[in-house]
Amino acid sequence: MTMFAHKLWKVITVFGLVLTVCACSSVGKTLDAVNFLQTPDNVDPPEELVDIDETLVVEKIWSRDLGRGTDKQLVALGIGVAGDMLIIGGRGGGVAALSRETGEVIWKLQTGMPLSAGPGIGDNFAVFGSSEGDVVTLEIATGIVLWRSAVTSEVLSVPAVVNGYVIVRCVDGRVFGFDEVSGRRQWTYDRSVPLLSLRGNGDPVVFGNRVIYGFDNGAVGALLANDGSVLWEQPVATGRGRTELDRLADIDGAIGVYGQDMYVSSYNGRLASLAMESGRVLWVREMGSYSGVAVDGDGLYLTDAEDQVWRLDRRNGASLWTQAQLARRKLTVPVPAGDTVVVGDLEGYLHWLDKEDGKMLARERVADESIQATPVLIDDVLYVLGSGGRVGAYRFAPRDQGEP
Repeated sequence: MTMFAHKLWKVITVFGLVLTVCACSSVGKTLDAVNFLQTPDNVDPPEELVDIDETLVVEKIWSRDLGRGTDKQLVALGIGVAGDMLIIGGRGGGVAALSRETGEVIWKLQTGMPLSAGPGIGDNFAVFGSSEGDVVTLEIATGIVLWRSAVTSEVLSVPAVVNGYVIVRCVDGRVFGFDEVSGRRQWTYDRSVPLLSLRGNGDPVVFGNRVIYGFDNGAVGALLANDGSVLWEQPVATGRGRTELDRLADIDGAIGVYGQDMYVSSYNGRLASLAMESGRVLWVREMGSYSGVAVDGDGLYLTDAEDQVWRLDRRNGASLWTQAQLARRKLTVPVPAGDTVVVGDLEGYLHWLDKEDGKMLARERVADESIQATPVLIDDVLYVLGSGGRVGAYRFAPRDQGEP
C-alpha cells in the first residue's frame, strides 16, 4: 500500500458499509482524494513556508475575481485559451471570456448547469461538461449557446475537439463522440470501471486523428476520433494487493507529451514513457503521481504523493533533483517556464523553482484560496486560476543585482 493510500485508509474504513452496499453498482465508487486530505486527523500538516532569497521579480499584470470558481471541489475546470481570449467556467454555471492582455470581461453568461469540466477549445467554440451529464458548446466570439447534449454520467475530463468531433468522457467509463457542428451523437465507447476508483478522470491527449486517455484500471488507450474504435491499449499499472484500496491503479493525472513520446503516472506508483503511435512502453519507473506530469526539452516534472517536486531525465526516468520544501501543500502539476518550474499550492501561492537544481527562486500569493487548475504559460505570461474564481496574469524576470 502506498503512503498516500495509508492516509486514506482511516477514513475509508469508516465508510466500509457504504462501500459494501455500492459494490453492486456498475459505475463503482469514487474516492475524492483532495477532500479526504482536507481532514485534519488523517493527514500530516502542510510544510510551513520559510523565508527564501528571492532572485526573481514577479509582476502582476492584472487580476480579476469571477466569483465561486470550483467551490474547492475536485473538478476539471481550468483556463481555456482561444486566441487573445481566456474562457473560464465555474461550478455555479457561469462562463466568462476575458481579454488575455487586460483581464477585461468581454462577455459572460449563465448556463444553468453545475459545470465540472472544461473548456475544450475548437476553432470557434468552447465546450464544457457538467456534473449532471450535460454537454454544452458556446461560440467563442459571443458566448451564444450553439448546442446542448447529454451523456450518461458526470464529466470530469476536459472534452477534446478532434477533426470535427467533440469527444466527451464520463466517470461511468463511457466515451462519446459528437458532431462538433450539430451536436448529434456519432458513437459511444463503453468500458467497465473498477469497483473502487479515485474521483476524477485525466484529460485526453490529441494526437493526429486519435484521442488518448488514461483509464481507471491503469491502462492507456488510443481511440479513433471518427468512430471510437480502439487503435491500441497498453497496461501501465496493475492493481496489487488484497483489498480494493490496495488495487487502485487510476491514471487520472495530466499526460505529458514531447515529440512522439508520452509520459503517464498512476496513483499506485508507476511512471512510464510510451510511444504515442503504437503504445509501446519505452521505460517504466516505480514512482507515482496523482496530479500527473509535465515535460519539455530539459526534462520531466512531477509531484509525488507527498508533494515533493521532481525533475527526471525524460529519456530514461533517472532522477535529476528533488525539492521537498513544499511537501503536502497540494501542488498543481508543475509548469516548465523558461529556466524555472512553477507550481501552485493550497494557500494560493505560486512558487518558482530553478529548473537546473530545484532551488526556490520566488513566491507570490495570487489568490486567497487554493490553486487546483494547472497554470497556463503563454508568451512568457503565466495565467492562474484560484478555486474561488480569482484569475490573474503574471510576468517574471531575474532580479537585477542590488535591486531590493
